[in-house]
This record gives sequence, C-alpha cells and structure tokens, in this order.
Amino acid sequence: MRPIPFFHRPILAIPFIALLASCQKQDESAPATELTLRDELTFSIPPGDQTDLDLTTVYDARASVSALLQEKGFSPDQLRDVRIENARAVMIEPVNVPFHALNTVHLNFTQAAGTALNFAHLDPVPNDRPILDLSVDHADLTPFFEGDPQTVHARLKMTGRDGSDTTRVRFALTFRVKAGE
Repeated sequence: MRPIPFFHRPILAIPFIALLASCQKQDESAPATELTLRDELTFSIPPGDQTDLDLTTVYDARASVSALLQEKGFSPDQLRDVRIENARAVMIEPVNVPFHALNTVHLNFTQAAGTALNFAHLDPVPNDRPILDLSVDHADLTPFFEGDPQTVHARLKMTGRDGSDTTRVRFALTFRVKAGE
C-alpha cells in the first residue's frame, strides 16, 4: 500500500496553513494599552452681530499626550493611535446660560494640506441646554499629537446675538490613546 502525501488530504492541510498564517502576524499582534486623555479648550466669542464665526486656539497636543504617556510608563515614541471619544461644550461666561444663539458647531484641526479634519460637531444645536454633547467622528488624530502645537478651529453659526458681551465656551474633550511597543 502506497502512503498518501500530506497535502493530498485537504482536511489536514487547513490547520497547517492556518499555523503558517498566524506566524506572519506576530508583528501586528504586539499588545497595546488604551489610555484616556482628558483636555479642555476654551474659546471666546467676541461681542458683535457676526453669524459665521471661525474661532481658533493653539493646542499643544503633543505635550498633553507626552505627559500622559510618561505618567503611565511609556515613551512618546510608543504612541500608536489617538481618537476622539467624547466632546462636550459648556457655557462658562455667562455661567450656565443655554446656547440660545448657537445653531451649529464644528471642531477641527487643519491638516498639512490645508483641509479641515472635523473631529466633533453638533447640527442643529438644541437651544435650551447649557451643556451640549457633540457628535464625534472617531477620526485618526495621531499626526496632530505627534507634531508641533496645532491650531484648533471652532466653526460656529450663530443667530440672534445681541452683541453686548463676550461669551466664553469650554469644550471638554476625551481622547482614546493607544500606546505600546
């Protein structure tokens, strides 16, 4: 009786092929640790009757994430991924006043090519609440956390402003940070 070669028995070849495939993925399966970074950005809305506003502030994302990584025992070189998980807007001046005059809000970073990368938004804005939970886009924000301080834009559409006082809005942001070898 002649022996049957190993690969002529298809049922036996499947585990062997799966074993070979799993050996090739060792590099991608290195463990990653998920961390939470909480930060705040404050924007001032100047008095006036403008309806389309593009407010900016400088955000040193690299400093924020580097401090978190070092606190948790990682080096900045071990940063793998940063994504927005939560964004909330709070009226801080005047205190606890609902967002009556705000119709839409979009938060974004400006990419190297000059295009905006939207990471949080709310359209339409409910006008009876002093705290707003924005929708988040879960975009990959890692490049903004690896570079120099970035300009963050708050693009707002307003109606019915009386223009008498400066308004201040704070955005509380929560990021999911992955770090590892």
